[in-house]
Amino acid sequence: MDNIILSGLLALGGVGVFMLHASKPARKDPSDPIDCLSRDRLLTEWERRSLQIIKRQLRTGYHVCPQVRLADLVQVSAPDRKTYFQAATQVQRKSIDFVVVSEETGEAAFAIELDDKTHDRPDRRRRDICVNAVFKQIGIPLLRYRPNMSISIPREYSRADF
Repeated sequence: MDNIILSGLLALGGVGVFMLHASKPARKDPSDPIDCLSRDRLLTEWERRSLQIIKRQLRTGYHVCPQVRLADLVQVSAPDRKTYFQAATQVQRKSIDFVVVSEETGEAAFAIELDDKTHDRPDRRRRDICVNAVFKQIGIPLLRYRPNMSISIPREYSRADF
């Protein structure tokens, strides 16, 4: 009887050791690109605070989507492959801080870009000119705010009590 109990305890202990070993993260392989990844924050502190302000001001029936890729807002249709790829390149790897969407239609009502000091760099200025042109082309208002500005959304989307 003691041998049966001892065998059971040893078996349980082996399962426990196996589970501890299995729960340890695998050793990283430097040649595997997936091992170079780690979690990052979706929103900066300013973006997080701004999101709260926007949500407080926003009328019922609208939803704020953070970090929306331009490629998800536009549809590229071009007469040839070269033009298609030129147009698609303008929206690839670019995102907007916030897009406000009508819950009824699923369409973007307007977008908000928070322009911190990085937007003063020449490369960011070129990017912002491109982004402005894209929003003008697709007919969605793009609001830009600097850190010293207070965020105020358009009246037609604002709560009556705000």
